[in-house]
Amino acid sequence: MWFNNVRPPSPRRPGARLRLEQLNERTVPANFTAASAPELIADITAANLTPEADSITLVPGKTFKLTAVDNTTYGATGLPVIAATEDLTILGNGDTIARSTANGTPAFRLLDVAAGASLTLENMKLTGGVALGGGALQGGDGGAVDNQGTLTLHGVTIQGNTAQGYDGVTIWGLGVPGGDGLGGGIYSSGALTMTGCSIGNNQANGGRGGDGGFIQGGAPGESGPVPGAPGGNGLGGGLYVAEGTVTLLDTAITGNSANGGAGGTGYKGAPHGARGQGIGGGVYFDATTVAGLDAYTRDHLSRNHASDSDNDIHGSYEVIP
Repeated sequence: MWFNNVRPPSPRRPGARLRLEQLNERTVPANFTAASAPELIADITAANLTPEADSITLVPGKTFKLTAVDNTTYGATGLPVIAATEDLTILGNGDTIARSTANGTPAFRLLDVAAGASLTLENMKLTGGVALGGGALQGGDGGAVDNQGTLTLHGVTIQGNTAQGYDGVTIWGLGVPGGDGLGGGIYSSGALTMTGCSIGNNQANGGRGGDGGFIQGGAPGESGPVPGAPGGNGLGGGLYVAEGTVTLLDTAITGNSANGGAGGTGYKGAPHGARGQGIGGGVYFDATTVAGLDAYTRDHLSRNHASDSDNDIHGSYEVIP
């Protein structure tokens, strides 16, 4: 018999069992730091090998001087192509990525973003790139950057770059037309967003047409002096958008130029080739482009030059808030 006010002991609970739960697979972003051009090249190469989003922080105030072609995947480029599926952010601190101006440095653009890749750049300058090619040859587009994926720029200056179409030659008496130069600063066929940026003093130049020669023999009317070939077109001195989308916010686009290439010389009195066209000294939007500019960008898209038409802007766009 239990005494009053005394409760019987509670039954003992069995001990809690430990249970292992499988965690969802997660990837950890890789963070790199670069203080020189070789380190930047190595870091981009390493980032391309990993599936997760990666970031590279540039040591403040450095000039990353590129002296050689890294690859020719989409035309000569100084840094490794940002690979498809890669999501990379490069954080600058007032840094400059530049093609070397030393004698003997080959022509190459600075950066190439592959289709399916994503690249974000912050607080830096891109300068001195030369994309050489055009027409049937790759490479004459995007003096600083060729974007086929998703490119986002914050506080980036695109300055002093060139997209240069190749010069035509003479083959079997016939002149080859000059190549087109498209997007002296940037060529984009994907998605491009720029905020607080500057595009200045870039050039898109068409190449010179090949000279005419002399054809001897053949059917009547097919012999004799041959006219020169036409020059290539220079389109989008600062920016050329071939397709896709572009959003420009708080961005100044000034002092850029688009120049048509000279026609080739006709042989002994034959007509010279027609000069190529220079259109869209500041920006060139292709008809398929969906473009949005805020009021600041529209008002600071000025003092550009085109040898033929549309000094500042070619193509349709919407003014956005």
